[in-house]
Amino acid sequence: MKKLLTLLASFSLISSSSAIVVACTGDVYSVKYKQDDGKLQEIININLEDLKAYDNIKDLYDDVYKEIKDQNSIIPANSNEYIEREAIYIVETYSISVLNSSGKPAVDKDGVILWGESGDRMYLKVEYLKTKVVGILNENGTSFEEDSKVIETLDEDFASFAMINK
Repeated sequence: MKKLLTLLASFSLISSSSAIVVACTGDVYSVKYKQDDGKLQEIININLEDLKAYDNIKDLYDDVYKEIKDQNSIIPANSNEYIEREAIYIVETYSISVLNSSGKPAVDKDGVILWGESGDRMYLKVEYLKTKVVGILNENGTSFEEDSKVIETLDEDFASFAMINK
């Protein structure tokens, strides 16, 4: 079932958060990595026993965020590769989000994370995407000036964690 949901999510037939929440329902604590020994498992490295040591989703979020916060990168794919005046880059992005028990983002109207109360089932979703992008970088080299286009997905991974706040 999990593989089918993940496959449907990869084709955007359902959202990946739906696949993750369905995959994590059941046990009080649950850890799911899309790829065994994948990029996220290597960086985050939290197993089921580690997860049980956390009291709440905020503490888990803080620890995972520390591991991924400086991992985003944009590097030239090849100094000779251009499409018109736009260069080709390899872009690695990591994202982290908190979901409530229904699998919806746990944020208020201003985008502030809602950590839930004691006894609330919460989920943490971490996504990794490595793509080949064509575009023009800004002066700082941290983002693209104009519309950029993903021309190839090189790697993707996700991890999800389910727990009940103590």
